[in-house]
Amino acid sequence: MVTAVHVLDAHDLGGPVRTITLPGFGPANMADDLTVGPDGALYVAFNAGGKVVRVDPDSGSSCEIASGLPFTSAVKFGAGPGWDPNSLYTTGFLGEVRRLERVAG
Repeated sequence: MVTAVHVLDAHDLGGPVRTITLPGFGPANMADDLTVGPDGALYVAFNAGGKVVRVDPDSGSSCEIASGLPFTSAVKFGAGPGWDPNSLYTTGFLGEVRRLERVAG
């Protein structure tokens, strides 16, 4: 099983479609949800893989930004009172909500 993201121009939905294939193979590489960040990047949740991947829609490059998150089913940036709009949150089938924080390094 290969995961791919199909990129469309929001102003020309009938126009060309670019396909970005994400690294990995097999059931652990099945994406479950994605969101667009304030930086324009795509953030993809991999349920069985327990990870979140950041994808640059312009270059097609990707990198894993979080792992060890079993059953991650959704990713969203905060919105509304009490939710940091610059933080990425994950939810999972076990009912937990996690805030992903940048680690200096």
